[in-house]
Amino acid sequence: MVGPWLGVWVAAAGLVSAFALFNALLLAYSRIPLVLAQDGLLPAALARTDERGTPRNAVLVSALAYSGFTLVPFGGLLAGDVLLYTAALALEFASLLQLRRAEPELRGAFRVPAGVPALAVLATLPILLIVIAVGLEIQSREIGLPGVLVAGLLAAVGPVAYVVLGGGRRTRDGVAA
Repeated sequence: MVGPWLGVWVAAAGLVSAFALFNALLLAYSRIPLVLAQDGLLPAALARTDERGTPRNAVLVSALAYSGFTLVPFGGLLAGDVLLYTAALALEFASLLQLRRAEPELRGAFRVPAGVPALAVLATLPILLIVIAVGLEIQSREIGLPGVLVAGLLAAVGPVAYVVLGGGRRTRDGVAA
């Protein structure tokens, strides 16, 4: 009795929810190319905003790039997401370790209550998990070694482009430009 019409409403609500989530993420993540363009790491056209401050070009380019993901199987999206998220997490841990070594007495609003050796152990756990996940992914039939290599290549493009485009250069007062 309730099943068919409730199923239609749940499906419709799911579609609206997915569209709203896509829209929110598109508008939030379009700020990344905007800021990169403002820093001179992407074409200046992506830094232009309309009269209301919307980075229209960055939104359109982001939407086009995200639309390309519809061609990738769900398993590939999942594997890429896990690989990139874990790589970002590893970078955060590396930054924490570097900051703790460079500024051991630095105090902020929040401090991780552990020394460098304990932080190093904590940082290796996600790295160990990603190594295991990559090993398992290489053995899978859906993605396999080619998928992992493509994900690794795409993840490596960012740091290489950053260095090539002059990112991290220092100004006269020692602050990164």
